[in-house]
Amino acid sequence: MATLGNILARVGGIPMTPRIVEITLAVPSVGAPVVQQAKVALLPVSIPKQARSVQAAIQAIKSAQEANDGDALDLGREIQFRFLLESLRDPDDLRKSFCEIENIGKFRESLIPEQLSALAGEYDELIRSEYLEIVEYAQRIKEQAAADFPKGQDSR
Repeated sequence: MATLGNILARVGGIPMTPRIVEITLAVPSVGAPVVQQAKVALLPVSIPKQARSVQAAIQAIKSAQEANDGDALDLGREIQFRFLLESLRDPDDLRKSFCEIENIGKFRESLIPEQLSALAGEYDELIRSEYLEIVEYAQRIKEQAAADFPKGQDSR
C-alpha cells in the first residue's frame, strides 16, 4: 500500500537533482559594484516554505515603510525574491541556503530585476524536469485548448 505514512517510513530513495545555474552578482562597493560569478543550486519550494516567503516579503515591506526607507520595495518583486531565496541553495552543501539571513539586503542590492525573472524561469525548468505530473497536466491543458480553439478560429 502506498500511503504517505508508508512512503515516509521507507529508508533510502533517490535524492532530487538540483538545477545548478551561474549568476552574476554586482556586489555593492565604493564606486562601481564589483562583479562576481556565483553558482547556485535551485531546489523545489514546499507549500510551508512558500507561505514563509510571502510572510517575509510582507514583513520586509512593512519594515521599510515604518523606517521611512526611501528605497521602497515592490510587493510582487519582493515575494518573488523571497520565494527564490527559499529555493536557492549552496551547490556544495544543499542543506545550506545560498544567502544567509544577515546578507539578504546585500544580495538584493547585487541583483537586477531581470535576474529574478531568469531565476524564476530556471526554477520552472527544475519543476518541469522533476515533476512529471506537471508536464502531463500542461500537455492536457494544451490539447484541450487546441480542441476548443481550432487554428484559424476567430477568438472574438
